[in-house]
Amino acid sequence: MAIEVVFNPELESIEIEASNLESLLIKLSEPCQINLLPCENLNKLELYSATVTDKWLHGVLSKHPLIESLNLNRCDMLKRIKISSDRMKSLTFFRCSELVEINVVTPNLHRLEYCGYVISFSSNISTLSEVKLEFARPIALNAQKIEFLTKLNHPKLLTWRVGSTQNVITSKEFRKIQPSPLYNVKQLKLLAVFIPTRDEINKLVDALLWISPLLETLSIEWGHAIISFKVLYLFIS
Repeated sequence: MAIEVVFNPELESIEIEASNLESLLIKLSEPCQINLLPCENLNKLELYSATVTDKWLHGVLSKHPLIESLNLNRCDMLKRIKISSDRMKSLTFFRCSELVEINVVTPNLHRLEYCGYVISFSSNISTLSEVKLEFARPIALNAQKIEFLTKLNHPKLLTWRVGSTQNVITSKEFRKIQPSPLYNVKQLKLLAVFIPTRDEINKLVDALLWISPLLETLSIEWGHAIISFKVLYLFIS
């Protein structure tokens, strides 16, 4: 069974108790108290603009160990999140503006989506198939971003949305003192929200091959345009 509670401004509180509930989506436009009683079969939880705290989220996850997919969208009361689950397969954090720390202990996670500020991120993930990434503040690639990228533990596919070339391009001096953060990523897709010039495309390719030096495929997309590369390596002994 699935339940959806969507944009009802008259709601002051929500209480849900359903033993056969498997999927729950709550989209709010006004502050609302959420009381989620144990639902033994809940495996998917999506919260949009929910006024929930770190303590509330920890309690819900500890009482619902079967949750495999968690989507937190604009939940602005969340600050420091720790998620520990052997069942979790998909996590989304989207523009939770007060979030400063995420600690993920989810050995079977396959998909991670993050859109927000550069924050403290730690994980034990080794099975990631896909990561979707967007930093909310369009600042240059710096040591803090490099550390965040490194903590992603080399997903097979990275889709990275950027607002300008400066989000990716770094100086030669910077590269000398920083290691490539995504050394084993094989597929990288860059989604540009601007129209790059030919010179910018060349610089982007160079920068991305430093960020992920063992890429097999690389694509840069903007609007309805796409440029794809298949990377070949020659090893000369």
